[in-house]
Amino acid sequence: VAISTTVVYGASQQGVLLVDRDERAITSLTKLDGLTGSAISFIAYDNATQALIVAYEEGTFDLVAGNAVTRFDPFLTTPITTSRRIWHISIRNELAYFSADYGVLVFDLEKKEIKETWRDLS
Repeated sequence: VAISTTVVYGASQQGVLLVDRDERAITSLTKLDGLTGSAISFIAYDNATQALIVAYEEGTFDLVAGNAVTRFDPFLTTPITTSRRIWHISIRNELAYFSADYGVLVFDLEKKEIKETWRDLS
């Protein structure tokens, strides 16, 4: 579950339900609406950038802002041979911190780019 000032977002593995807090209307986001992953593992909302992050078990994530869905794949340039599952997202000062099986990914929500990746933290 993620909450904005106007919408409550609830995720299942295959899509996201949106409940308008004023209208009490329910809509959904699925692959038909542009989501790109196969199994959602976590969602988070950033009020500052008004963006919803939809993370997937395979390690990719979508940034939903307005009517646009943008896919990000942190592994295009650096392959990971272990699990890529994203377990949690914490947002602070327009940076999203993804905790994943391989480590931590830092994403800049304003610039819409991966800022850092921390691996092998053990």
